[in-house]
Amino acid sequence: WKSLYSGEQIISIPICYLTSDMISDWMEEKITEKKMNKHQYNSFSSVIRQMMDYAVRIGIIDSNPVEVIRIMNRELRPEPKKASETQVFMPDERDMVIRYALEQYKVGRSYTQRFVPLAIAFLLSVSLRRGEVTALRFGDLNGRNLTLSRAFSHGAGEIVERLKDAEGWRNVYVVP
Repeated sequence: WKSLYSGEQIISIPICYLTSDMISDWMEEKITEKKMNKHQYNSFSSVIRQMMDYAVRIGIIDSNPVEVIRIMNRELRPEPKKASETQVFMPDERDMVIRYALEQYKVGRSYTQRFVPLAIAFLLSVSLRRGEVTALRFGDLNGRNLTLSRAFSHGAGEIVERLKDAEGWRNVYVVP
């Protein structure tokens, strides 16, 4: 709050007078000034977005002007990619975990969590995002191809019909 909002002229303007354009211009200025990456932008924008949601809920404004603002990824500073050794399983480690998960599934130790090992093996095989996994449907699987076109948005708390990718969908080959 102190580094991004405190002392800003925009916070002295009554909420009912703020427009999407005013907020967007201010946000773009802050993005440039602070050289924000996507994570920093999401943290920054969530404050004003939630404030406006609250103003809608209590009847100060009719709609949230922040909801129509779209900041292009090219305006955000790219985050340096972390070394894959620190972020993912190496192929031999992945295969070992998949084998172990399938063994645990065959043993079937817990009735309440019977399918957890199977889910782990599946997820390691297809490399899905957590929101994509949550929105999967049987109809998404066609042979060995998985077509993804929706995901659970943790921010919105609902399934959205478009993925993060520029095309809005992607195909994933399912390894047997």
